[in-house]
Amino acid sequence: MKTLRVLSSKPLSDESRQKIENLFKKKLGEEAGFAYEVDSSLLGGIKVIDGSVVYDGSLAGKLEQLKQSLK
Repeated sequence: MKTLRVLSSKPLSDESRQKIENLFKKKLGEEAGFAYEVDSSLLGGIKVIDGSVVYDGSLAGKLEQLKQSLK
């Protein structure tokens, strides 16, 4: 079973963790473990790391997407 790293700017509530786990188990179609870490360099949001794949839902990531769409 793979383990996904979940980085957030602050500790996540049990409810938030459950939502993340349900979403990624459904997305991946398989069971996965989750390792939660606080990353103070994130301003907000989360990043989920699955090996070499990063799902970036951080505030900085969203701002970068907006910047790219305005070019």
